[in-house]
Amino acid sequence: MTRFISTFLILITITACYHVNESETAAPDPLIPKEEMVHILTDLYLTEGSLAYHRLENKDKDFIKEISPVYYKQLFDKYHIDHRILKENLNYYNSDPKNMESILEKVLENLSRLQSEVETNGPVTDTLSVPEVDTAKMITDTLNQTDTLELNADSLIK
Repeated sequence: MTRFISTFLILITITACYHVNESETAAPDPLIPKEEMVHILTDLYLTEGSLAYHRLENKDKDFIKEISPVYYKQLFDKYHIDHRILKENLNYYNSDPKNMESILEKVLENLSRLQSEVETNGPVTDTLSVPEVDTAKMITDTLNQTDTLELNADSLIK
């Protein structure tokens, strides 16, 4: 009888410790399809690159603070999303590393293809319009009223 109780307790302990590693992140609403996420992240990296270029070329920090929200607004408007939707979808896709890795590989392919096109065809001008100061301040005020979106390479790969 003691042997039966010991075996029973060991089995309960072993099964209680077993945990299947499944994604606990629920799909956001709306869920951005994987292919569209590739396009969004490609444009996001291009936006970040453009802003980095402006930071190097223009030493006026106020100018950069004014155009950054406008660049992101143009990106969000293009895909009919907002920063909350992007953030939730990034968290969802980051919860499955293999899935996120495949997305980032496609983003890298897109960026490499664009780079080779630029090298073949010569330099291109920035396609994002530089806004007037008043518009940028209005958008900055709007963005400050909501959650901020922290974007960097680490947060995208997490």
